[in-house]
Order: sequence, then C-alpha cells, then structure tokens
Amino acid sequence: MTLLTLSSLLSQSIEKTYYRNGDIKLEVTYEKNQEISSKSFFKNGQIRIEKNKKSNFIKEYYKNGQLKYYCYDHAPKKEEYYNKEGVLIAKFLGGKLEYSLYENVESDIKKLHSHEHGHGHGHGHGHGHGHSH
Repeated sequence: MTLLTLSSLLSQSIEKTYYRNGDIKLEVTYEKNQEISSKSFFKNGQIRIEKNKKSNFIKEYYKNGQLKYYCYDHAPKKEEYYNKEGVLIAKFLGGKLEYSLYENVESDIKKLHSHEHGHGHGHGHGHGHGHSH
C-alpha cells in the first residue's frame, strides 16, 4: 500500500510504502518532483537506510538499530563502517583508509557492505560516441 501526502507549502510530497502488516517500509520525500530524501525500514520497524540528497549523506543500519555505514558524499568523500556493537571499525577519506580498528579490515568491509543501498559510485563509464570524419 502506498500513501501520498502533499504539502503545497514547500512543494514537497511524501510517499510512504508499507509492509503487509501495516508497518512502514519506505518513506520518500520529493521536492518539485525530485527525490530529496528517503528512509527504508526493516520489518521489525528499525530504520534500515537513510539517504538525503540535499545533505549528501547515506546512513545504513543493522537490524538492531546500530549504525552500520555512514557516507558523506562531498569532497573529500567520507565513509565510516561500524560493527553490530556500534564500534567504528574503519574510516575512509577520499577513498583512502584513514583509520582501521584492526588489520585486514577492508576484507570484512566488503562482506559487510553489500551494495543494496544503490547510491551509485559513479564509475564514469563513458559511452563512446564515435565521431568519424
């Protein structure tokens, strides 16, 4: 079930999607028909992923409510990874490892950080438009 709430004052609209049991699954805020923020939730009601395109951040959480991943996508890009107890295990700045709780933390992050939040890393895949003269 999807509910749309309109606020003409700020030309914002909020779209909510629910699980079958009535609990909230997804909440997306639009401004002038552009998505500006979204929150998705686990079935247990805990927040799962929070994105804010105006503030350029993404937060991903564990089912227990602890922060799992934080990304501030502004130059330089800042990324933080946490374990289920809420302890910072790694911090990246501009793609470089700034802090790690232990050695080989990057292999654990690859397992931990499934790319289900779809924020796109912009790998710049140019679509070659061949210009022959």
